[in-house]
Amino acid sequence: FAARVEAGRSEIVTAATQLAERMNDALAAFHRVRQSLKGNVPLSWIEAAADINDQLAHLVYPGFVRATPAAYRQNLPRYLKAVERRLERLSQQPDKDRRLRVEIEPLWARCKQRWGDGRNVGEALRDYRWQIEELRVSLFAQELGTPRPVSVARLEKRWKEMGSG
Repeated sequence: FAARVEAGRSEIVTAATQLAERMNDALAAFHRVRQSLKGNVPLSWIEAAADINDQLAHLVYPGFVRATPAAYRQNLPRYLKAVERRLERLSQQPDKDRRLRVEIEPLWARCKQRWGDGRNVGEALRDYRWQIEELRVSLFAQELGTPRPVSVARLEKRWKEMGSG
């Protein structure tokens, strides 16, 4: 046992360093977004700001590092960078933001409803939840890319496959 621990020590340090760097990037982006939404936001931002605040509450919360599966945790900086890009464009294109948000809202609402307290979440719903984050990247910050194709139609199909009506 001691030999295995010693052999893996450098891997643990490397993994911990990489995790710390990713979370530092994610938290820095989170802070910038929060600062942008602090105080009086323009009237045209009200609905988008509420949506973004809800998104942030599901990305960064007490214990999120431990609770977020590693495969998705590594993407947190990109998801938060996408929120920043969305805010950068919001002033110039509030109608476009509204159109895109309306596409996501029903997907996100039913996912949150099914998710509940998160204790009995299966892998299919967990993947669906994170594909919504990928959809947000695709719609609001396409230049950041997604690891696999994602669209509203694909998520609708996925929901039906999950037997979720």
